[in-house]
Amino acid sequence: MKWNRIAYGATLVLIILGIGLALGAYLFQPVTPHGTEKAAPLTSTPVSPRTIDDKRTVSLSVTYTEEEKLFSPATGLLTRMKCSPHTPISSGNHIMTLEDRNIYALATSIPLWRDLSYGDKGDDVQALNEELQRLGYTITTTDTITADTFRAIAHMMGLLSSYNTYNLPVISPSSFIWLPHSSITPAECTAKIGQNIEVGTPLITLEKTLTEVRISDMPQNLLEGEHNLTIDTLTLPINADGSVTDPDALAQLVNTPTYRAWKEQITDENSNQKISAQLALVEPTLLYSLSPAAIYAIEGQEGCVLDGTQARPVRIISSELGQTFITFTDNKPAPDTLNLPTGSETPCRSH
Repeated sequence: MKWNRIAYGATLVLIILGIGLALGAYLFQPVTPHGTEKAAPLTSTPVSPRTIDDKRTVSLSVTYTEEEKLFSPATGLLTRMKCSPHTPISSGNHIMTLEDRNIYALATSIPLWRDLSYGDKGDDVQALNEELQRLGYTITTTDTITADTFRAIAHMMGLLSSYNTYNLPVISPSSFIWLPHSSITPAECTAKIGQNIEVGTPLITLEKTLTEVRISDMPQNLLEGEHNLTIDTLTLPINADGSVTDPDALAQLVNTPTYRAWKEQITDENSNQKISAQLALVEPTLLYSLSPAAIYAIEGQEGCVLDGTQARPVRIISSELGQTFITFTDNKPAPDTLNLPTGSETPCRSH
């Protein structure tokens, strides 16, 4: 009997001990910190549209004309000269006086080289009529000297009376200094008042004219589409080779603060210093950002993605901060999500 009580007591102790151990194991089991639980593997990635202007900072090299001079078209004593360094001279304006004869600036594509009378024809006449029309005179741009041509020249020279009459027997090249551009800027005025001038005497040395700016190193992987350049608030159209040659655009460029500051600091020692500008698309383009893990079968900038179970070709544009930017090259709408490849996908393009 005593032995049975001892065995019963021992059994009871073991049972209580087992319950205690089980309870302790439950209460003090390791706790997994929140957020460190093993995540389920990703099977898809979102596709986000993004409009991009492809803006890049570029450096521009510049090209100027060789040094040019203006020459006297006539002989005489210089009694008046309208020339100041760095002050522009425009076509159609009085520029100097030889004795009592006024001489005018005129920018024609072909310099006047002969006396012109009514009915004369030629390319030089066509060039004269075109410049007179550009200056605002009512004239037909033909290759023939007409009454309108004479009337416009007489008005320019102050010979047209209120009765619309004038005494101008011929249009003489000796009355005009030829300008290579519609507006020129003197670097130096070499002729002096009181000087005896001969035909062909140098009168004015011109500032070198800007004829081209060009992107020194064209950025790689530019997006398709027309680009332009921006300097300060000025936007310039560019040619396919990355140059700007349009005279009107260049004339605006030289008046920008950036160009003026660049010009002031250029010396013989740093003549290769470039102008900074921004290159960007004229019309921003639509790209799509996604996880780089979504792209497979990458060759250069070409790759494939999975739209559901369908393999689609894409072009890789750029990557930043763990996102890759692409365009869909099959011209189909972009999905909201893409499946991630597992390694057994079909190709999206033929070789």
